[in-house]
Amino acid sequence: NLFFEESGDFKAGTVLSHAGEAYQVELASGKRTKVKAKDVLLQFEKPDPSELMEQAKVVAQDADLEFLWEVAGQEEFGFAELGAEYFGHAPLPVEAAGLILALHGSPIYFYKKGRGRYKAAPEQALRAAQAGIEKKKQQLVIQAAYVDELKAGKLPQAMQPMKMPLPAFALPPSKLSTSSGQFSTHSPQPVQSFSSTTVRPRSLKVNAMM
Repeated sequence: NLFFEESGDFKAGTVLSHAGEAYQVELASGKRTKVKAKDVLLQFEKPDPSELMEQAKVVAQDADLEFLWEVAGQEEFGFAELGAEYFGHAPLPVEAAGLILALHGSPIYFYKKGRGRYKAAPEQALRAAQAGIEKKKQQLVIQAAYVDELKAGKLPQAMQPMKMPLPAFALPPSKLSTSSGQFSTHSPQPVQSFSSTTVRPRSLKVNAMM
């Protein structure tokens, strides 16, 4: 059985054949794939590939990243070396696979330097990244609270200064008198109409020139 990396993802499968620098591997799904020897991270007999992947995910989730980062130091390292320090013994296949998943899934703690090799992030960079993540979490919490208030028909306190009155043309007639002193709800005065009597122009007298 092999635990290997393929296109940035980690997989495990059973070896069907081996020729030169390549393996023919069958995954738990039944799919077959060709794996180069340079992509193989672990060779193991037990447990079976699907079980190894499930257990490795649990190990990765339970990993103490802060402690791993402290143990790693500032030099580049291989996962097996760090595993011996972290577990206190040469890591078992499940432990090694879980450690790889933890390292690979924590880019703010560890920089990938090669196949199965990593380097701990400088403390200043790590703390800055953690602060950025924490700030984003707080923003998401605040946004969720805003959404809840808006759904309840309330304007969040922080948005009160942004509230602007509607322009007069957007208000119904009953609101015009209160929105601006220039408008009134009183009926307009009737417009005086002109008489329909025909107004005839005065005759112009022209004195004849003698």
